[in-house]
Amino acid sequence: MRLYWAITLFVIAALCWLPVVWLRIRLRGLARIAASRGQPLPLH
Repeated sequence: MRLYWAITLFVIAALCWLPVVWLRIRLRGLARIAASRGQPLPLH
């Protein structure tokens, strides 16, 4: 039973991190585009 709760909590934690990882990937792309154009990051 403890293993079930450990796995459940791990899955919940992973689901909470997925949006963070997605935003990080998007920001990396924006930073690469801005750097290649020699411009600052967009504010919006």
